[in-house]
Amino acid sequence: MRNIKLLLAAIFCGVLVLWLLAMPFPEEWGVFPVRNVLLQLTGVISILAMSGCLILAVRPRMLETPLGGLDKMYRLHKWLGIIALSGSILHWSSKQFPKWLVALGLFDGKRPPRPPLPEVLTFKDWLVTQRHLADEIGEYAFYVAVVLLVAALVKRIPYRWFARLHILIVPVYLALVWHTIVLANFAYWTQPLGWLLAAALLSGSVCALMALFKRIGNPQDATVSALSQNGRLLSLSLHAPKWQGHRAGQFLFLRAHGESHPFTIASDWVPDDRKLTLVIKDLGDYTHRLPQRLNVGDTVQIDGAYGRFDFSDGQAQIWVSNGIGFTPFLARLNELARQPATQPIDWFHADRDLSAEMIDHWKALARKANVNFHPVPSETQGLTALHIEQTVQDSANRSLWLCGSCSFTRSMSGALKTRSEHLELFEFR
Repeated sequence: MRNIKLLLAAIFCGVLVLWLLAMPFPEEWGVFPVRNVLLQLTGVISILAMSGCLILAVRPRMLETPLGGLDKMYRLHKWLGIIALSGSILHWSSKQFPKWLVALGLFDGKRPPRPPLPEVLTFKDWLVTQRHLADEIGEYAFYVAVVLLVAALVKRIPYRWFARLHILIVPVYLALVWHTIVLANFAYWTQPLGWLLAAALLSGSVCALMALFKRIGNPQDATVSALSQNGRLLSLSLHAPKWQGHRAGQFLFLRAHGESHPFTIASDWVPDDRKLTLVIKDLGDYTHRLPQRLNVGDTVQIDGAYGRFDFSDGQAQIWVSNGIGFTPFLARLNELARQPATQPIDWFHADRDLSAEMIDHWKALARKANVNFHPVPSETQGLTALHIEQTVQDSANRSLWLCGSCSFTRSMSGALKTRSEHLELFEFR
């Protein structure tokens, strides 16, 4: 999270500097000159943030390594969406505030006379003739965008409705691209800010069309080969003949019955059997309906593998998880059971739902893998940073790999002093 916040701060400061260098400020200030300055600044920030959202939405693999994995990219996507929403509201407010001042009796509403429409001789002249239409399109697009962005952030809205609504952001974005091209200060286009805007609008538009026509990722068919349910846990085995392999700890997108969701792969990769295992916990909505909607022999689509939570630092490690957060560690445990770890590894897992049979199975795997397994029978009590430090005497010299519920990872992150920290941010909304 800290790296994401630093990146957002750097992006905002960079855009602000470019805008200050490009913006031709008025010689005389007043209500309407101030409004124009605010409209330009908030408009630039909003459309760049929205463009970033569209680019990240198509899961560009080239950005996974610099951004630390697709889970971090989606967290950045969420914050860019919040910035786009906030900037759009400020943009609309900047347009409206002269009317509010008039209503309060603080301004007479008199504005400088508008110059007559020029004869259309250049592209710039033609853009001037389109300003009224672009202004109206932008206002209606703003109202729709606010509804869609708020719907994306409100987790109480079921995912299936969110997914159906969210695709409407594509025509809204394309309308706002047109709004920006017409109404952005023409002086921008010959300066670095304009070059950045042009690249963002072009890339965002291409990605928007990819999303609209469902050209995201590289989906491939897989067959459901086994299904079993143990309490709230669904174990799903897939036969994936075209799968290119994955590293333990990575995740994929499973598409079944028209809905796509991310799940961590709970098995390591053995090319000879081409089998993938997902362990899915009933957390409501989609995961609650999935066991009744899948049968052995069904064809589903999978896309991946994604993520950089791959245990690749080569250091002595501490693994910490709760609830369904065990899945990346189970995949790594299966991998190490065939080729045991040479560096010290301690795994702490807190869970009140695990059966004694499953815990015994994991203990046996851990012995084969040369991993010290420490099950804790509660998700909310017993597993603390102090408990881990007392159990692992050299914890400060190890790397921490942390996956679980948001409240759990927030409480544990930073509390345990280790050499480095790796989090799986598995909350995409």
